[in-house]
Amino acid sequence: QRRVHGSGDPQAVFQKFFGIDNPFQQIGDFSTMQGTDHQFFSKEGARNKDPPKCAVIQVALPCTLEELQEGAFKTVTVDANIMDESAAVVRTEERKLEVQLAPGMLKGTLVRFEGKGTERHGWLTGDISVTIEEQPHPVYRRDGADLHTTFDITLEQALTGFPIEVTTLDKRKLNLFINEIVHPKFTKRVVGEGMPTPTGPGDLLISFTTAFPKYLTAEQQRELKRILNAK
Repeated sequence: QRRVHGSGDPQAVFQKFFGIDNPFQQIGDFSTMQGTDHQFFSKEGARNKDPPKCAVIQVALPCTLEELQEGAFKTVTVDANIMDESAAVVRTEERKLEVQLAPGMLKGTLVRFEGKGTERHGWLTGDISVTIEEQPHPVYRRDGADLHTTFDITLEQALTGFPIEVTTLDKRKLNLFINEIVHPKFTKRVVGEGMPTPTGPGDLLISFTTAFPKYLTAEQQRELKRILNAK
C-alpha cells in the first residue's frame, strides 16, 4: 500500500494551489465584483428594498377663468380602492379633496395629494394628481398673463372714433374711447387689466372686427372718394 506524504513546506503547498506564496495576499480583486450578483460583498445587498408604490390616480379639475383670476377653493371627488382594517378586503371609497386655486394659476398646473390614493397590502399608498383645466370663456381668451377680447364695430366707427364699455372678469366697468383709426391689425392695450402674476398683472388687449357695408350707391361712392382724397 502506497502512502502519499505531504510536503513539509506549507508555503510551497499554498503556492501550488493558489499561485502565490503569501497566505495573506489578496486573491483576486473584489472591487471588480461590484454590480454583479455577488451582493454579499455590498452593504446595499443587506438592506431591504423599499416596497413598491401604488399607481397615481389622475383627475382633471375644470375651472372658470374668473376662478383662476380671483383664486378659489374647489372640491374634487375621486374614487380610490382602499383596504379595511384587516388589510384583506379592498373596497372603493369616494374621497373629496379640497384644491386651492392661487390667483393667476395656469392651466396644466398639477396639484398632488401624497398618500391619498390607492391602497394595497404590502405597497405604499398611491397619490392623487389633480390637473387644472381652463374652461372656455364666452368673452375672453387667455394668453399667459394677458387677456384678449374682440368688439364688433362699423366702418364709420373705425374711421371716426367711438366709445366702448368693457366688463372685466371681476365685473368692473371700463369706459374707453377709441380715437385712433381702427385698421385690421389695430389692437387697444389696457395696461394692468390682465391676469395676476407674482410680478404684476398682465394686460387686456382689445381687437376689433369691422363690418363693411354690403352696397354703396354711386353718389355715396363719389362722396367717399372726395372725402378720402381731400388734403
